[in-house]
Amino acid sequence: MPDISATAGSDSPYVVKAAPTKNFFVSMLVRDIELLDAVIDLLDNSVDGARRTRGNGDYIGLEVRITFDGDSFKIEDNCGGMPIDVARHYAFRFGRDEARPLDVNSIGQFGVGMKRTLFKLGRHFVVESRTVQDSFRLDVDVEEWQRQQDWDFQLASVAENESRPEAETGTTIVVDRLNSTSQTDLKEASWRKRLSYEARLKHRRALDRGMRIYVNGEALEPMPLDLIEDEHVSPYRHEQEFQAGDPDNPSTVKLTLLAGVSISDSGAAGWYVFCNDRLVLGPDKTSITVWIGAGRQARGGIPAYHDQYSRFRGYAFFEAENPAALPWTTTKTGVDTDSPVWRSARQSMILATRPVIDFLNVLDKEKTAVRGDARAGHSGMLETEEEEFRAALAETRLQESRRVSIDRVVGSARFTSPQIDLSALPQPKVWIRYSRDADEVNRVRRLLGGRNERELSNGEVGSRTFDYYLSNEDEEA
Repeated sequence: MPDISATAGSDSPYVVKAAPTKNFFVSMLVRDIELLDAVIDLLDNSVDGARRTRGNGDYIGLEVRITFDGDSFKIEDNCGGMPIDVARHYAFRFGRDEARPLDVNSIGQFGVGMKRTLFKLGRHFVVESRTVQDSFRLDVDVEEWQRQQDWDFQLASVAENESRPEAETGTTIVVDRLNSTSQTDLKEASWRKRLSYEARLKHRRALDRGMRIYVNGEALEPMPLDLIEDEHVSPYRHEQEFQAGDPDNPSTVKLTLLAGVSISDSGAAGWYVFCNDRLVLGPDKTSITVWIGAGRQARGGIPAYHDQYSRFRGYAFFEAENPAALPWTTTKTGVDTDSPVWRSARQSMILATRPVIDFLNVLDKEKTAVRGDARAGHSGMLETEEEEFRAALAETRLQESRRVSIDRVVGSARFTSPQIDLSALPQPKVWIRYSRDADEVNRVRRLLGGRNERELSNGEVGSRTFDYYLSNEDEEA
C-alpha cells in the first residue's frame, strides 16, 4: 500500500477537494435568514459599537439611521466606528477567527452576519468607517470579486494616526444593485413597518439608554415592556450563574429571571428571552419555553398557553462576556435548545411561571363569578352586586396597580399577588333554558298578572314561576 502522506499535494490522486466556493457564501448562505433579520444584524453591529464606546451606560447622542427604497439601502451610525486592524484581519472574514480578541458582552459573535446581509441585499456595497484615530473605505463589486480566485477584499483607502472627536466617528454602509427580492421588500410599506417593530422590540434596551434609531426618517420609540409592582403585587426575581464552553476555560453566563403580570394583552403575553440585551425570542407562547401543554404536566411543565394567561409576562436575561457561551442561534432569531445553559435555565423558567399561572387560574374563576360564562350557563353578578364587591376584587386591584418598566423592577424571591376569596363572592347564577308552547306561556303570563304578551317577557315568566315554586315549597315545609 503506497504511503499517502508522501504523495500529498494539490495534484495528488489521493486528495479530495473540500475547499468552499464563493458561490456558496454569496448564494446559499443567505437562504438561512430573512432580509428583515439580516438588516437587524447590521443594527446589531451599530449597537455593539455603542457598547464598545459607552459600555452599558448612557447612549444619549448616539444614532443609527436606516434608509432605503427600491434602488439602494443605507445604514449609518456615530457609534465609534470599526478600527482598521479589525477590518483588515477579522470583520470581513467568513466565520469568526479564534485569534480575534474577545468583544466583551457583544451581540455579534459568529463572523457571518455582516457579509451575509450585504450579499443578501445586493451586488455592490461600500463600507466606510471612522474611529478616533483611523478610517478606511471598502468598495466591493460582488460579481467581480466572485471571478477572482483570491478571497480577500481590497480597501479603497486607508488613513491612520488621525485624531477626531468621538462625535465624528461611525460607520456607513451603502448597498446598491439590489437583488430582485430585496428590491421588492424594500419598496413595501408593510416591510418598513415590520422592520420598525422588530428594531423597537429587539433593541428596546439600547433605545431605553438613549440611542436614537431612525427608519426612513421615522424615530423609533422603545417597546414598552413592564410588570405590575406595588404593595399588592411583587414580581418573581431569580438570579443564577452557569459555566459554559471549554471545561478547562469555562465562560460564565449570568441569568436573571423576572416573572409576573401586566395588562391583559394576549399579543404581548409570554416569555421574552434576551442575550446580552438583544431580544432573540418572544413573546413566546410555545413549548420552546414553558408552555408544554395538558397531559404533560407530570414532567414539570405548564399548560399550553390560553387567553386566560394574557396578563402573564416573563423575561429571561442572559449575560456573558463571551457571547459564544450564550444559548442563541447564528441568526439570533431563537434559542439553541440543545444548549446545556438553556436546558437548565428552562427549568428555572418553569418554576418561575407556575405561581403566576396558579394565580391567573384563580383570577379567571373570579372573573367568571363577576361576569358570567355563557358557555357554562353562568350569568354573573347583578350590577348592584358587582358595585358592592368591586373594591375587594383582585381584578380591580390589578387595574389600579402601578406598571414598572422591566429595567426598574425590584422583584422578590417569591411572586405575591392580591388574595382571592371565591367563597366571599355571591353564589354564581346559572341560566335555566327550556321551551314550552306559546299558548301555555301566555296563559302563565296572565296568571302572573300580565295582561298582554309584552308586559312580562318570557324570561320574567320563567323567573316568576321559579320563585312561585320555591315560595310554595317553603310554605309546605
